[in-house]
Amino acid sequence: MANHLLTRLARSHGESIEWRRSLALALVLLLSACADSEPDTTPPRLDVTKAHVSLAALQALSLTQGRGLLSSVENLQGSIEDFLQLPDGERQETAQTAWRSAHEAFVSFTGLPLMNLPEPAHYQLDAWPIEPGYLDTLAAYPDSGLISDLTVDISLESLRDQHGFTDVTEVSLGFHALELLIFAREPKDFVTQTTITPVDDLAASDEIVTRRRRVLSLLAEQILVDLSPWLTTSAPEPLPASVDLKNQQLLELLTRSRQRAMFAQSQVDKLLIAGTPLPSQGHGSRADLSRRVTSLQQIFFSPVELGALFLPMAGSAVNALQRTLEETQGLCDLTDIDDNQKAQLGLLLQMLPDQIEALSQVLAED
Repeated sequence: MANHLLTRLARSHGESIEWRRSLALALVLLLSACADSEPDTTPPRLDVTKAHVSLAALQALSLTQGRGLLSSVENLQGSIEDFLQLPDGERQETAQTAWRSAHEAFVSFTGLPLMNLPEPAHYQLDAWPIEPGYLDTLAAYPDSGLISDLTVDISLESLRDQHGFTDVTEVSLGFHALELLIFAREPKDFVTQTTITPVDDLAASDEIVTRRRRVLSLLAEQILVDLSPWLTTSAPEPLPASVDLKNQQLLELLTRSRQRAMFAQSQVDKLLIAGTPLPSQGHGSRADLSRRVTSLQQIFFSPVELGALFLPMAGSAVNALQRTLEETQGLCDLTDIDDNQKAQLGLLLQMLPDQIEALSQVLAED
C-alpha cells in the first residue's frame, strides 16, 4: 500500500520540491498507519465487574459456612445436654460426632478472610495443644486438674480466669477442653449417685463428677456464646454494582488471605509432630491443615475465583499459587506421609504467603 502511494506521487508531480513535499506527507501517512496497527502496550487493569462478582461469591460462601457453623455448634450443645441427661456409650458417640462436625466447620469458616477473628478470641475457642492434667484428673495423678480443686469455683467466669493462667497450654475453654472431656473420659465419669440432680451431702467422688458435668455443660455454652457475635457480623451484605470498588478493599482481602496462609504455616510443625493426640484425632493429623488449604483454594479459585482477577495482570504468579495449593492439598490428603513428604509440605506452606504477597504488589502498582 505504501509503495503504491509513493509511485503515484512521484509520477503526478514534476517539480522536485513538490515531489519532496508529497513524499514527506506520504511518509507521515505511512507512519501513522503503522502506529495504528501496533498492539496496545497499556498494561491490563483490574476488571471491576469481576471484582464485584468475586466479592459477592466470597460473602455468599462465608454466609453459608457461618450458618452451617452456628447450626453445628447448636447441635453440639444439644448433644452434650442429652448425654448429661443419660450418660451412656451411644449418647457419648453422638456427642463426639457432633464435636467433630462443629470443629471442622469452625476451622473451615475461620479460614475465610471475611472472618477476622482476633487472636484472643481464637485462643478462647481453639487453643491447642493443651495440658490435659490442667483441667481434669489423669490416671497417674488422680488429684490433678481444676475439676478436682475444690477451691476453684465452677463457673464460666472462673473458667475464663483460669484459661492460660500461667502457660498457653493451660486450657480451660474452647473446643479442645470440651474434646478432652467427651473423648478421654468414659460415660461412668459423668454419672452421680443422683444422676441428674445433685444434693448437698455428696460424697467427695460424687462432688468431683458433679463438677465435671458442670464444666462440660459450661464449655458447650461458652463456645456458642463466644462464636455468636462473629457469626452475625462477619458476612456483610453484598456491595451494589454501582459502588466504586477500591483497590484498597482487595488489598485488605489479600492481606487477610496471606494471614490465613501464615497461620497454616505456623500450624504445620504442631500438626505433624509425633506424640499422643487426643482420641478425636482432631489434631495430630493433617485434617485441619487440609481444611485450611481448601479454604485458600476456595478464595483464589472455585467458587470465589479471586485468582482470575489477577490472571491478566500476573498470570505466572496466579499459576504458581495454583500449583502450590494443589501440591499442598495432595500432601495433606495422603493417608500416610513420610519424612521427605513432611519436609516438602513444610516448604510448600512457606511459599504460600509470599505468593499471595506477589499478587498484592501487582494490585498496589495498579
